[in-house]
Amino acid sequence: YVLNVTPDLPNIFEKNGEFRYKQIPISDHWSQNLSQFFPEAIDFIVYEALSKKCGILVHCLAGVSRSVTVTVAYLMQKLNMSLNDAYDHVKKKKSNISPNFNFLG
Repeated sequence: YVLNVTPDLPNIFEKNGEFRYKQIPISDHWSQNLSQFFPEAIDFIVYEALSKKCGILVHCLAGVSRSVTVTVAYLMQKLNMSLNDAYDHVKKKKSNISPNFNFLG
């Protein structure tokens, strides 16, 4: 499963059926309200991938901001982590994260 959180990157492997995609058109701009997309993203993570005991890749263009923010939101909502704990957990797994400050708000 692949959660593509970009408005314009193609789902390259979708045609051959290797991966199941969900694309959510989130722009990497300080004015973008990501919270409106959290329910859709989290539902895909939980009810599509994890319910089938499959892995999921959450990606954006650089892999440091939008995908990180969505992953942190998932950890907060589904695992009841605080923002700091969820952020630290992701940072331990991927040290170069740099979510847009406004996204975390």
